Amino acid sequence: MLSEGAPALIRDACFHALGAGQNEIYCLFLGARSRPPSPGSERKALEAAAIEAAAHRVRVAPVARSSGDPTEAVPRAAEESGARVVIMNGAERRGPLARLRLRRVLRTIRKRLSQERRLIVYA
Repeated sequence: MLSEGAPALIRDACFHALGAGQNEIYCLFLGARSRPPSPGSERKALEAAAIEAAAHRVRVAPVARSSGDPTEAVPRAAEESGARVVIMNGAERRGPLARLRLRRVLRTIRKRLSQERRLIVYA
């Protein structure tokens, strides 16, 4: 899961992929629930991810979003792509209520992911 300006997230995803002998990462873009994503923000985020990943010789494969609800979309995307590690960002510059909601969302995602999948969250 990514938003614009997440080079450290992509870099770490590349390191996880390369460490596992892979040369591809799957990216799913989810905008904030409180406001719709700006036009082109998904494309910009995926392009930035592709540029950062290319620097590490890793390819970005975008995952189609089938649901706006991250508690459904993230586990589904992980299952469909076969990803074993899910790395997320999204807690940056949020207020206390938003962080509390995010914790609830993360707990739900963690419960819905199968046992062999790990969840790594960047705050």
